[in-house]
Parts: sequence; structure tokens; C-alpha cells
Amino acid sequence: MIRIFLAILLFLGGMSASLASSSYDDMLQAINTGNISTIKQLIAKGFYVDTTDKSGNTLLMIASRDGRLKIARILLDSGAKIHQQNRYGDNALMLAALQGRKGVARLLLEKGSPLSGRDWTALMYAAYGGHEGIIQLLLAHGAKINRQTRHGVTALMLAAKNGFINIVDLLLTHHANPALKNAAGETAATLALGSGNTDIAERLRRASIGER
Repeated sequence: MIRIFLAILLFLGGMSASLASSSYDDMLQAINTGNISTIKQLIAKGFYVDTTDKSGNTLLMIASRDGRLKIARILLDSGAKIHQQNRYGDNALMLAALQGRKGVARLLLEKGSPLSGRDWTALMYAAYGGHEGIIQLLLAHGAKINRQTRHGVTALMLAAKNGFINIVDLLLTHHANPALKNAAGETAATLALGSGNTDIAERLRRASIGER
């Protein structure tokens, strides 16, 4: 009798896991297609909005990364945690910044999102991607322009290396320090030269000695 009872429990547990997996797939598809009615239905049925994938990405992170503003708002209104990080230390704001999702970034900032994750920051990601509007938004919300990662990387270095002269100018205007070095002893100008961005390297050289 006990064996039969245990078998039933195992069967029901497997069935529950299968249903949960199916619901998660349905939710992901709804986010990818922008199917708001399905998202609301699943949440109304008790779907856990902070469910994560294998990389620790929550539904809010996925919606933010993909620029799904309405869906991000629904998830937040349904209790999604804005501070949560994935296995790489990224939060929803950082993923939105990396992909240039300004509308979502503004929403997350209004809701009190942290400006950084475990090591990197949303400003660094925006600089890496060359997203000027998001950088301005982040700076207006107090982003630290000269913050360095544990390897000494700054937003200015990323913009310089990737050839975004407009971002370099913007960061310099807001007092980014061109003299800072990474763990390898490289400055933003050094990285710009290494990527063939000689115009940026010259701009940084002049900034480092106080020239315009």
C-alpha cells in the first residue's frame, strides 16, 4: 500500500513539473510575441513571475533585454523583483542598457532599479553598446562615471575601444577620467589605439593634459 502511495506521489510530482515546464514555455512564447493577454492569464492562474531560466534570467530580465515595455510594466506591477541578478551578475536594467532599450530603462529607473550588478554597471553596458540616450538617462539618475570593475575597466574605456567618439565626448563632458588604467595598465587612449581608433586616442590624449 505504501509503495502504491509513493508511486502516486511520484506520478503527480512529475505531472506538476511537466505542467510547470509547459506554463514556462507558454510564458516565454507570450513574451517573445508580445501576447499580453496570455501573460495576464498565466499570472492570474498563479504563475511565479520571478521564475528563471538556466542562466538565472528572470522574465523581467528577458522582457527588458528585448525592449518589451508593456510586459515589463505588467511584470513589475505583478511583483517581479527589480533587484534580482542572473548568474553573471546582471540585472534587468543592465540588460536593457546593453541592448539600447531606453523606454524600459527609464521605467526600471523610475521603479528604483540598482545602477549596477555584481561588478559591472548599466553605464558600462550602455557605453559598450554606444547608446547615448541611455547614458544620459543613467547619468541623470546618479550613475558613477568613473566606476571601475574589479579588472579596472571603465565606461570610457569601453566607448573608446569600440569607436564611439560621441560617447567618449559625452563622458568627458561629464568628467570621465581618461588617466584611469585597467588591470593591464591600459588607459582608454591605449585601448582606442589598439582598436585603430586614432581620432579617439588623440581626443583622449588632449583631454588628459587639459586641452580641448
